[in-house]
Amino acid sequence: MPHFLRTITIILSLTLVSSLFTAENAAPAKINQAAASLPFVKEVDAEGVVKTNAGDLKFHKGKSGDRAAEVEELKSAIADYKKALKDSTLSDLAQQSIVDILGRLLKKDGGRVTDEVSPGFARRLIQHGWLEQFGAHEQLKKETKALSEAVAKAMTVEPSYTWRRGTKELNLLANAWGGVAWVLTDRTNKTVAMRPATPMYDSSMPVNKSWVQVVVPKAAAVGKPNGLKDAEALAMFVDKKQVASWNKKDGFKSEGNKWRSVFKSRGGVNIDDYFPPHIVHSDIDGTFYSIVSKNGVLDAPVSPNKSDSEKFLDNAAKVMKDGAHLDLIGQYFFKYV
Repeated sequence: MPHFLRTITIILSLTLVSSLFTAENAAPAKINQAAASLPFVKEVDAEGVVKTNAGDLKFHKGKSGDRAAEVEELKSAIADYKKALKDSTLSDLAQQSIVDILGRLLKKDGGRVTDEVSPGFARRLIQHGWLEQFGAHEQLKKETKALSEAVAKAMTVEPSYTWRRGTKELNLLANAWGGVAWVLTDRTNKTVAMRPATPMYDSSMPVNKSWVQVVVPKAAAVGKPNGLKDAEALAMFVDKKQVASWNKKDGFKSEGNKWRSVFKSRGGVNIDDYFPPHIVHSDIDGTFYSIVSKNGVLDAPVSPNKSDSEKFLDNAAKVMKDGAHLDLIGQYFFKYV
């Protein structure tokens, strides 16, 4: 073979090997783009190295498995429940209400949450025992148990993409419907980034440009129930610009001009300082813990019983000292079902 042909062959071979290596050892462009938008990521370079506040992390592994089987299992559990529901003594209205919720369980959330029941909220209803509250639930005990277990299984999060260097690691956690949170683990902490809780009635939040960052101890079981409850610090970012923060030592901080550069004051609303600076402390599964604002922390209602309700109202009166802050309770803590 002539020398120049042999040289071309070697170059082509090296190019092919390089492209195969890149395909197998890098995250997809869409995932890298999402990683680059994280508040604790400086950039993702051309080699797919994620440059974070904890150092440079190299791509380690990609999506390990297809979770479509879990969605199919949930679909089957829904069908079984609907079949048994028809033979129950529940009223037509009750049955229609349940069927409406069941019809949302398999869908993906479409971004903004309105006063309609979103798929994510419907799944949380099942997780938190909504079906068990009906008087005829004994007739549907077996189907309720199977449905609840199928929802819980599909909502379980696991790493789908991982970057690593030494003991430092970045994971994209996903459930059966896709990615839900990013977790950066360093020597002492886990820093979790996820999309903010969306208000029920206000459409000004740019959800797809916003992140809530939650710092928890390294030992925290992120992705498990109450995994983010013991937060050491919270922050909210929009386009990588921090608009509000909170930590145990310094409390809540927000520069009004930064907040209002995103959440504009609007006419026609009959309260002053509508949608004031705040952070909603929630978990990966959507469980709400508190609303943090300049006047303190308002913990979410624990239960509907009288003593818990009175405690919540007492705290709300102390923390939400004006109409604008009181309005946040309706934006986040209550939903019509």
